[in-house]
Amino acid sequence: MAPVLVFIALAVGVALLRGGRFPQALPFRHGWLVPLALACQFATFLFPGTVAARALMLGSYGLLGYALMANRRYPGVWLILLGVILNGVAIAANGGRMPVDVEAARSVGLEVASLEAGADPKHVALTPETRLPFLGDVIPVSPPVGRVISIGDIAILVGLFLLIQDLMERPIALKLSPGAEMRS
Repeated sequence: MAPVLVFIALAVGVALLRGGRFPQALPFRHGWLVPLALACQFATFLFPGTVAARALMLGSYGLLGYALMANRRYPGVWLILLGVILNGVAIAANGGRMPVDVEAARSVGLEVASLEAGADPKHVALTPETRLPFLGDVIPVSPPVGRVISIGDIAILVGLFLLIQDLMERPIALKLSPGAEMRS
């Protein structure tokens, strides 16, 4: 979670440097579902390894998906939704926990004892039996971030960056072809 907050702060900083300003209000529909979904994910720590923890994790992805669909008109939200879907599929396919490449985690300095012991309520060690392993946390990001992320995480972060730039009234124009631009 901390790397996401750092990334959001960085995106806000970039928007400010580009001349953006904070919006008067965030015009999201069903925005209250996002903190509820995050609370569900944190609640999995209360019931590690149980059906309740798995249900809370999968339910949180359903809440996030619903909130994102309700706000799909905003630039970047489709990428965030894609990332949530990719992560949700990986989690659903692996019993309610995100598979993590243990060697990749070790390579960036993460402690993997609870992961290897199966005691992590949100993650499971990637094994030959892992379903859809390419959707798991398999991409090592060196310190200072020091995390292992998924392709879904990358989509979420890029989508968040584009959304923040737009909400701070400094959208990024993406060139599609000579003479054509798309506002993100």
